[in-house]
Amino acid sequence: MAASISTIESGSSSSHAIFRPVQPGNWQGCYHCLETIEFVPGAGRTQVTCKTYRDGTWLQVEHYHPDCYAESGHPTYVDSAA
Repeated sequence: MAASISTIESGSSSSHAIFRPVQPGNWQGCYHCLETIEFVPGAGRTQVTCKTYRDGTWLQVEHYHPDCYAESGHPTYVDSAA
């Protein structure tokens, strides 16, 4: 399964999220629900990895379950003035 990329233009910076298969040995925790994103053989699960920015400056990388990423409002750009 190929990864898909979602891009959001935010001022002078570009944020993106990548939807990709969960790999064996994955230990990432979901930034939204705090549960581990687990590999299950044959389940074909995906995870979302996104870079987050604050005021146009890269802040961190976050990992999500696909449903949690949607529930959290696709948080790739944070405006501190908001």
